[in-house]
Amino acid sequence: MLYIYICEDEVNQLNFIKESIQKSIFINNLDMEIAVASSNPHDILQTIPSDGQMGIYFLDITLNSDLDGFSLAKEIRKVDPRGFIVFITSHSEMAHLTFHLKLEVLDYIVKDRLESLSSQINDCLFNIMEKCSSIREQRLKKFIFRIGDRMSFVNLNDILYFETHVQSHKLILHSVHSEIQFNGTLKGISAQLDSRFYQCHRSYIVNIDFIRDVDFSKKTITMSDGKQILLSLRKKHDFFQFIHLYDSNVKDL
Repeated sequence: MLYIYICEDEVNQLNFIKESIQKSIFINNLDMEIAVASSNPHDILQTIPSDGQMGIYFLDITLNSDLDGFSLAKEIRKVDPRGFIVFITSHSEMAHLTFHLKLEVLDYIVKDRLESLSSQINDCLFNIMEKCSSIREQRLKKFIFRIGDRMSFVNLNDILYFETHVQSHKLILHSVHSEIQFNGTLKGISAQLDSRFYQCHRSYIVNIDFIRDVDFSKKTITMSDGKQILLSLRKKHDFFQFIHLYDSNVKDL
């Protein structure tokens, strides 16, 4: 279930946005529910759960409050860094500020015609459902390998990186829980991995979600567990581009 939060200071428009969302949820049988619809941004902040649950936020920019839409979005990001924020406003000239402020906004809808607004809200909700489905599928993926007569399954979300062993045709899987040795090659396992993984060196495949720091001058990558792995000199430029492409895709999610 995804919970929706609406903040709009004009009552008529608040009701229209709320009714449009409810209609879209009902007709399309979306797994969503409006948690709060208010003209007061503090009502939104008081309602958002602190357990990291991802929400959907439809916000006006100009609010009759000590917080405007941008300030509200900043506060939301502190509690819900992966939530979907959509600005609905009459101020088309302020769209560029969403990028300047790094709010990672899903959409920026200009209120010009009500029939257009309702359609765009509906499109936003469908877009969000598609992105959530993609995230869920990614979280379900597992890496499968064999150790003797036993098959082992490790969630891709838990894998930090793969490292070649000193013994030929042997690998070490470094996860958030343990280190596991098994027979294989980096080339042989690549088909099981997704777009989060990158072979940064002939001896390493890294999960970019667990990278803490990249030192291009020293050609090292520091992982979330503090360990450093190598970055190939000839892959520096390619890896730099990979990071920017991946970061763009994550923001779209």
